[in-house]
Amino acid sequence: MRWAAAIAGLAVLALTSGASAQEGRQNPGEVRTTATAHRSVRPDLAIVRLSFSAKAETPREAGRALAARADSLRRALMAIGIPKDSLITASRWYWWNGRVESVPGTRCVPLPERTPDGRTCMMVADTSYRARDAIEVHIHDMSRIGAVIDSALAHHLTSISDPQFRATDITAAYEDALKEATATARRQAEAIAAASGTRVGRAILIGTNEEPRPWTPAYGGAAVSMSGNTTSDSLGPVTTVVEPSISVTATVSGRWELINQP
Repeated sequence: MRWAAAIAGLAVLALTSGASAQEGRQNPGEVRTTATAHRSVRPDLAIVRLSFSAKAETPREAGRALAARADSLRRALMAIGIPKDSLITASRWYWWNGRVESVPGTRCVPLPERTPDGRTCMMVADTSYRARDAIEVHIHDMSRIGAVIDSALAHHLTSISDPQFRATDITAAYEDALKEATATARRQAEAIAAASGTRVGRAILIGTNEEPRPWTPAYGGAAVSMSGNTTSDSLGPVTTVVEPSISVTATVSGRWELINQP
């Protein structure tokens, strides 16, 4: 009985070793590849931030002057075709100095008569107040970007951000890039397999670590050139903005089974 059990055990061990060897011949390992594909889309939204301020002797007067300046700017932008709901108050001064800040200074108080050293006034401490605000202009018609900048310059604004461009829906472009990246990753695996004398089998794992952002996917800078005068009575736009193409990128990583050639 003991001899029979020993023989049976050796037979099972031989079968197991043979199966392992056969499996090793069929599946020598795996290969990992990563591929990236790009697509370009045209922007359909530009954002320009206009910052401005007003200075006066009291906080109340500074606030009134600021409001008047903001209203004037809004009316000018609406006159060139920017909808009212695309002019968004975007002041961030609440977070540190506050919307209204004091500005220490001095002023000259006239003296009744000239002093022996020739002075006609006396310098005394004087505090004025500066109110700040900002408007974020959302532009859906790319041809109006230059006119927005010109209107801001005509209102003597010097704090004008570079236009930031967005493509609000990149779903189709992103999915197309995913398909190309997946096919490229597979071809890379096949090239590696061919060089090693094997062939690609099933996909063990395919995926991407990226999160598609179909609504606010990307930003691009713009080339801005200015020429001619920038007064409100200029004959036409003098600022030219060259809108960029926005790159949509998809990266796919895959693990592929390698199989020995028959």
